[in-house]
Amino acid sequence: MIRRLSIRQAVSMVTIALLLQACVTITRPETGKPLPVNDGFGIVVGRIRMLDQREEQYPWDTDWVMGRSSSLIQARPPPLKRPLLAVLAVDSNERNIAPAPDADGWFCWELPAGRYLLYVSDNMYGGEGSEAGLATPASMRVLAAFMVSDAALPHYIGELLVEIKADWLIGDEFASYSVTGLFVQSAPVDAQRWLSRRYPGSSLDINTQRFVVAASLDDVLVDYSKARTIRILESLGIRDPRAGLP
Repeated sequence: MIRRLSIRQAVSMVTIALLLQACVTITRPETGKPLPVNDGFGIVVGRIRMLDQREEQYPWDTDWVMGRSSSLIQARPPPLKRPLLAVLAVDSNERNIAPAPDADGWFCWELPAGRYLLYVSDNMYGGEGSEAGLATPASMRVLAAFMVSDAALPHYIGELLVEIKADWLIGDEFASYSVTGLFVQSAPVDAQRWLSRRYPGSSLDINTQRFVVAASLDDVLVDYSKARTIRILESLGIRDPRAGLP
């Protein structure tokens, strides 16, 4: 039997296909031993924190799901479910879904050297409402830009604070969340402590460029232009770390 897809499901499948075309390699190194050193690759360590108007949310240890479920009448908006993060390698024009951070928002990613955009690739929501699903390419929200070099030490790129707001009424089964603010702060001592627990014997380079957030990055994925994006990145001081190499 042939199953017909709804328009929403079809859009979601097309979006996944777009994400997985020309995939950049992004992996989470194996824990329990020192971090590897691979030619042409670098490792970034940081944290992503989600803050609503009342308190910090910790969505990273929840499932990313689509569908609908019934629930009791809620007196508060349901917690944000795990957003689907993705990265775009600007210089190579490749993208991929990023490994989810741990329960507290910490991550350690190995990627090829270059410049990257980190963005949300789903409609952020709480609960499992019918509106849950992947965003269209035109509505993917850039959170930050960052740079990866192939230095021997993993580099610390800071804590990305994402302020969110729920669109929700009492009795609704789900809440739609929107990004209302983006900020970057630094906590290198906490980062080194986390790294030492996960990757014993590894040292962190804290003298590296942090996440960069800017209003000029918000809509670069709408009618995307590589040349325009590179101009914006360079105006923000994010230059190709491979420049000058043979």
